[in-house]
Amino acid sequence: MMDWHHPRIANPDCAIHESDNIAAEARAAWSRRRAAYPDLVKTGRITADDARADLEAWRAIAKDWHWIAFGEGDPADPETLPNRIAALDTAIARWLEMVAENGGHASLADDRQGKLLCAMRWWAERERPGFSGPRHIRDTAAIGHAWRRQNGLPTRGAMLAAQEPAQQSERKAAA
Repeated sequence: MMDWHHPRIANPDCAIHESDNIAAEARAAWSRRRAAYPDLVKTGRITADDARADLEAWRAIAKDWHWIAFGEGDPADPETLPNRIAALDTAIARWLEMVAENGGHASLADDRQGKLLCAMRWWAERERPGFSGPRHIRDTAAIGHAWRRQNGLPTRGAMLAAQEPAQQSERKAAA
């Protein structure tokens, strides 16, 4: 297993409680790859199989975090966990390479992205069968989503969409 506990991203506040921001970064990561991979495959920088596998994993990551944050759609299939972890490990390795290429410095936006990747990976580790640490954020989200359904309330995503209509189309794109 890759050591993802790099000092640039492994810290006590690696954004683990920011489900909205994690969901947004997961969606953005999937969208960036979906846009970039066709050209990368054409130029031979990535194989079609690797691109397909990474896109499927990132789609599952985005789907999972969309469900966790907004209560819309369904969580990712547990069978996708090894692929999601592999995609996150690859993303973190790429992020670390980018920081190294910049002399060990990251812009505020890049640093934020690293913290969100760290958080996704932190939570993914807690999904592993037999993990004996704290409960997964998905458990808390499921309780909140079930409570909303039982009480006839809209999803958290629907409530946010009513407040900020521009965000609704962004969330739908990830579902």
